[in-house]
Amino acid sequence: MKKKLLKISILSVFSAFLVNCGLSDKNTPEACKFEVSQALDKGNYDTVIQKLTNDPTCGGAYTTEEGKIQLAAAYIGKAGFDIPSLINDIADASDSNKSTFQVFVQSISKKVNNKSIQALYNAKDLYTQIIGNNDCNTSTDNIIKDACFYRNLVDAATATSSLTLALGGGNKNIVDTVNKWTNPGTCDDLNDNNVGDPADVVASAIEYSLNNSCSINGVKCLALNSNLNFTKNSNNYTYTLIEIDVNDVGNNNQSCSTIPYKEYRLIDTTNKTVVLTDGYCKTDFTPCNNLDITNGCYPCPVITNKNALTMNNTVVDLINSTDPNQIANIVGGNNNSTVVQDINKLKKDVCGADLYCTQNEIKTYLTNIK
Repeated sequence: MKKKLLKISILSVFSAFLVNCGLSDKNTPEACKFEVSQALDKGNYDTVIQKLTNDPTCGGAYTTEEGKIQLAAAYIGKAGFDIPSLINDIADASDSNKSTFQVFVQSISKKVNNKSIQALYNAKDLYTQIIGNNDCNTSTDNIIKDACFYRNLVDAATATSSLTLALGGGNKNIVDTVNKWTNPGTCDDLNDNNVGDPADVVASAIEYSLNNSCSINGVKCLALNSNLNFTKNSNNYTYTLIEIDVNDVGNNNQSCSTIPYKEYRLIDTTNKTVVLTDGYCKTDFTPCNNLDITNGCYPCPVITNKNALTMNNTVVDLINSTDPNQIANIVGGNNNSTVVQDINKLKKDVCGADLYCTQNEIKTYLTNIK
């Protein structure tokens, strides 16, 4: 009951920004506000983005901060989410008797692609602008508190989306790949370690990025190109392309059609991390329909604001930046509140009791799922 009341109250707070009145003059601030509200209600997020990007006040209908809250809501919607559904997804994952983070990943996987992650980053940037130099742990300003709360939820969603994308690799059917991790069939666990092969691949890629080796039983890593250079808008991104094979260790799966299970990953050797990819492309980012290394079609790096997204700067950093103490301040200083407990459970599930994540802990989590 407490969770339902909290969800309703958060929904009410979020909806308060959508209150509007319609006027006949389409050029007034009030008419702009009405159009924005209608567009949000109908899911016309591009309309809101077009209206508010250059003038968040909508001609004076909003304060700058209120307008940015609306604009962030549009980006979250464009990513396939909304604040109430994120709260529900986290709460539902926490209620599950399975791994909290695993259930959250399954929910998120239905919505994830590189465009959704870009939109979530845009929302995060807007909340950060609103917060400015204010302290989320002590601020009493309602707009600041809302921005702090929403940013924490967006960080949790972006971290989870990024891990989901990492599991999918270049595979466009991310949902299917995540399901192979969470509910592996006989042919989805060739090395018989009770972990879906996609998770073995990501865990091995993380290990390779840290120490140039793979130690999971039945998994082999092979560097195919240590100087693979991608170029986008005059920016260069150089990675090591590795092949990761998961083999049939005990010859128990000879009836499976694909032995070994084979995937490819990009490694940022300078920063010792795995690069997130989505789909396939040539080194100039021209899209390819399929993986074809012989003809220069590789897993395609995800670039956001000129920066490549990696396991370290998305999954690890964003999980660590999700701060239950800030959420406690927003929900009345109650560290025992439902949302705070749910976020803590989500982080503890992956990072351990100290709630602080490293790439090694992500690797361990992926291969020790319960």
